[in-house]
Amino acid sequence: MNLIQRQDALLRYERDVLLANFASWRNITTNDSAWQKHFSQVRRITAMLEPLAADAGNAAAEDDAAALNRHERQAKQLLFAQRTWDYFRSKLSLRDLKDHRPMLRCADEFAWSCYRPAWEAARQADKIDANDLKEPPLIYLTGSETPFVQVRQGRYTPEGIGAEDARNYGSLLALPIPVIGLPWPQLKQVALVVTIAHEVGHAVDEDFGVGAAVDVAIGSLGGMLGERRRAWLAWRRELFADAYGVLCAGPAHLIALSDYLLTTADVVKAEQVDLKQPGKYP
Repeated sequence: MNLIQRQDALLRYERDVLLANFASWRNITTNDSAWQKHFSQVRRITAMLEPLAADAGNAAAEDDAAALNRHERQAKQLLFAQRTWDYFRSKLSLRDLKDHRPMLRCADEFAWSCYRPAWEAARQADKIDANDLKEPPLIYLTGSETPFVQVRQGRYTPEGIGAEDARNYGSLLALPIPVIGLPWPQLKQVALVVTIAHEVGHAVDEDFGVGAAVDVAIGSLGGMLGERRRAWLAWRRELFADAYGVLCAGPAHLIALSDYLLTTADVVKAEQVDLKQPGKYP
């Protein structure tokens, strides 16, 4: 076996390891009831990455220089696929840890219960092809101070991905599913899981294109809002997410948010909003 053949064999091995891991996760999320909530998420992610591994190690009629160029290209594709898959796999795998499992399963269930009404409404309206109905957000734990969401098609950067990868695979660096990060302290504060409702609201806003309808609704309140209409339109995404959070969790959503946002009455009274340039949502 010469050098070219050995490199082909190595690429085929790396390809097979990656594809076997995809198959393992698809099997788990099909047959293990504890993991079935992640069925569609795993399929969306692996379907996006599988083409990168399709031709790895496949020899062609070529000279040595062409073969070495092919090896370099295929090796970079596989490494990109591995790093991108690890971005999602590491978040899913948190559920394998005994101490993390109860809270994350609770968060998964709550996120789906918040997302599902919009999903069902879209399905019943028959305005979206059944194959295009979106997956719910993937929940994970992070070092952030407060919960946050990265919506579908938002840019993300898996560890190890550089500028060359961004140039070569830029279209694959748009999130195939939304992800919601929860601060690590929430692992022991399960009651705060209701804050997820607001973040799911952002995902619903993006996935089901509710923006235009909300803009019209705010516009219809023009007389009532007066000059504040400009501020409401500027803050439309956050207003919708807040309203969606209340619809999903009721007063518990507001109580949980107060743990993050509450301050003294004097501070609140001193806050000013420039209605011509509303700025950041207060």
